Amino acid sequence: MKIIPNTVKITLVLLGIVAVIWIVFGIAVVARLHPAFPVEPFFRWGIGSIAILAGLVMARLAVLLWKRKKFAWWLVLIGMSLFAMATFLDQIGWVDLLVLAITVVPIVLLIRDRQWFLQPGKPKIVECEEE
Repeated sequence: MKIIPNTVKITLVLLGIVAVIWIVFGIAVVARLHPAFPVEPFFRWGIGSIAILAGLVMARLAVLLWKRKKFAWWLVLIGMSLFAMATFLDQIGWVDLLVLAITVVPIVLLIRDRQWFLQPGKPKIVECEEE
């Protein structure tokens, strides 16, 4: 049985969801599926590429966070804060509020579970005997 708090698992799942959201958003911008972005290739590819890169970096940081790398905790906290602020760069709709909630909850959980994430070493596995 692994000694991993449920809130840590929830945090990592939400980070994965955020990474997927940014990757899908980037692909939608590049593929001209998002109506609010300019048609000019320079801006479309620039914004799309940055969004895809941000999602990939967040996914990698989530893996490093799982391995309890201290620098990953700080970078995820900063990155998620930037993602939350990016939500306010245009008009706010219900989708933006949903993404904001999915972004803010991991920030709160990261701070709440910082002791677990900042412990050195990989998550411990405890063998338990069944009777």
